[in-house]
Amino acid sequence: MSSLPQNLVSALESQFGRLTHVRPVGGGDTSPAVSAQTERAGRVFVKYSDGAAGETYAAEADGLAALRERVTVAGLETRLLVPEPLAHAQPNLRSPGYLVLPWLEGGAATAADWVSFGESLAAVHAVERFGESRLAAENRNPYGWPRDNFLGPETQVNTPCDNWVDFYRDHRLRAMADRMRERGRWLPKWDRLLDSLSLKLPDYLPMVPQPALLHGDFWSGNAMALEGGRFALIDPAVYRGHREVDLALTELFGGFPKAFYDGYYSGEPQAPDYAERRDLYQLYYLIMHLGISVSYGSRVEAILRRY
Repeated sequence: MSSLPQNLVSALESQFGRLTHVRPVGGGDTSPAVSAQTERAGRVFVKYSDGAAGETYAAEADGLAALRERVTVAGLETRLLVPEPLAHAQPNLRSPGYLVLPWLEGGAATAADWVSFGESLAAVHAVERFGESRLAAENRNPYGWPRDNFLGPETQVNTPCDNWVDFYRDHRLRAMADRMRERGRWLPKWDRLLDSLSLKLPDYLPMVPQPALLHGDFWSGNAMALEGGRFALIDPAVYRGHREVDLALTELFGGFPKAFYDGYYSGEPQAPDYAERRDLYQLYYLIMHLGISVSYGSRVEAILRRY
């Protein structure tokens, strides 16, 4: 049990019974993680931290609940899985923060599975269109989310707005640039470029696109192929916005197989001017990655100069 702090073991065993077969596993960039066999819940995945990452788990649980609701409304439970947290807690003086999820067994996806996954994500994005979501109805301003959450280690500002251009300018590009400036990762020469881009955003982005619940951190590591052909959505950073944001991120770090896009666009084709917006939507993620490595600066600057 040496791979887990003893006070965390005690907290988990009080809820799930005796822990055995605890093994380190990959848990992402910000939190250590283990697989563990529990007496009452079977095999589970546990990630934990007594640092800043430990503060993110409540927001992650909220995002998983929102995605799970959309999957249920769309009738996709047999094709798309969103894990329901078994427990989560903030860090305190006695124990690290932690998030406990059911263990998911990975599998190999066929081309047909990727097509089905693409179709399923399109259906999740479409739920808001039909006004069927209780969570959507609770938010009068269609873009944003009732709470801030986290993109990796960075706070993601979700203050609701009544138009997409204002939201994306103020709570995505400018908010993340401010965070990088505070950390010394934003170059002063980019301020003029960002100001110029901010004025031009209405020329490129729709003012009031159909809102969709976005996964928000939709790269290949957060789309998990399972045994039996299903996919799981994990590690979300949800908010309501333009569906193309999720699609743009899939293309930033290698892309998904063509079959995924065939499935996604089978019901509603890709907008002919999507390519003009793709780099603008990827810019937000590249700015966030300045916190990981300043090497992303050349890509940030290239996009700022392009527009």
